[in-house]
Amino acid sequence: MSSLKSSRGSVLVFSLIILSIILSAAITVATVSVTNQRSASSTGKSVQSFQVADSGIELALQKIYKGNYATLNALATGMGGAASCTGGAISKNNVVGGSIKVSFYDNDGNLVTCTDTAWRDKVVRIKSEGAAFGTTRVVETAVAAKKPLKKKVLSVGFNYGCVILQNGNVDCWGDNTGGQANDMAIGNAISLATWLGPTCALQSTGNAKCSSGADYTGGRAVFFDEAISNAIRCAILDDGNVDCWSGAADYMGGNAVSVDTDGFSVCAVLSNGNVDCWGNNIFGQANDYAGGNAIDVDVTGGTTCFLLSNGNVQCQGSNGDGQALGHSGGLAISVDVGDRRACALLQNGNVDCWGRNTSGQSNDYTGGDAIAIDAWLSHTCALLQNGNVTCWGANTNGQSNPYTGGDAVAIDTGDRFTCALLQNRNVTCWGDNALGQTTGHIANDARLPGE
Repeated sequence: MSSLKSSRGSVLVFSLIILSIILSAAITVATVSVTNQRSASSTGKSVQSFQVADSGIELALQKIYKGNYATLNALATGMGGAASCTGGAISKNNVVGGSIKVSFYDNDGNLVTCTDTAWRDKVVRIKSEGAAFGTTRVVETAVAAKKPLKKKVLSVGFNYGCVILQNGNVDCWGDNTGGQANDMAIGNAISLATWLGPTCALQSTGNAKCSSGADYTGGRAVFFDEAISNAIRCAILDDGNVDCWSGAADYMGGNAVSVDTDGFSVCAVLSNGNVDCWGNNIFGQANDYAGGNAIDVDVTGGTTCFLLSNGNVQCQGSNGDGQALGHSGGLAISVDVGDRRACALLQNGNVDCWGRNTSGQSNDYTGGDAIAIDAWLSHTCALLQNGNVTCWGANTNGQSNPYTGGDAVAIDTGDRFTCALLQNRNVTCWGDNALGQTTGHIANDARLPGE
């Protein structure tokens, strides 16, 4: 988490520290700027006004990130005291003698509407205004918002793929030599994880069902890594701890917000912006990160990359092909580490890649319209704003051919094949089909992202 850029008076400093702690419990703060300040040391009344203003802001943010409200209207209701949402801003009077106004902005600088059920996914900036005794304090916070649960409805492994259906079951296809492509008729899947096998489904009950057994049955899982292996399986629990129920030690710090593993090393992003890592550290990939500004982490093949709140990507570990060079140009909003390389999706819709580039898989994309990327083995794909998919890198089996149907909503890549989830609730795949991995799903009943 980034430090405060300015402060005046001990009361204000203390209040902002409390505010930062509250924010970190559920989102990652990229930058915090304080404007329209008045001296907190000039008069006792001024000091009191800052206390009231900060208390009001603190109350609002507690409600925002400790509750699971479907819309901003629902959030306003949850705040009580006749709080109301108008035009993307929640206002509430009589907050310890003052008033607050909290506004929610998307990536284009527009206010998110009060009825938008996807507001948690869209909000990138929050402006909180607290007023009392004629003094107003404004805190603007750029955030990388996290969903209450990470949901991946399409997940592609090495030579197989799976998708969650509308009824909560899981349909799989492709290589099934280890049972990794077995369907799961569980009726409550909310997120998928695949890799080399098995397939695991996070369930609405807080458990995790895996195709090879060794399920998680503690009933407290709220998040797990999108890549699962036979060696290590980890989930974040509702108390902020990490339970690795297969092959690795647990994390008991109570402040984990994200976790990633490649089957050998594990890293957890903490609410204070640091990263705690454990497991195999032969290349230094499991060294901890103490910069206080990490918002995501990806661990793959001996290299670990941290997405930072300033839009840079810092990497460590194996660097034989330059895969640990990272990204220093800012603007990064996600990072994907693949086989001896990595790519970052930028705010401007471009993609910056580095590392192994034997087949052009680490070439940059400068089309300015990418909204999601996947970079695993020898090819890279980007989902575009118009619903098409563009790919680059190895194309020996047609895995890098473009998709031009204009209706793709999610993508994932495997070894020499690519899959896209479509708006019609089917999954189309292309590339190598030696093991049936491009069979896809054609029953028009796949769950769409956000459902």
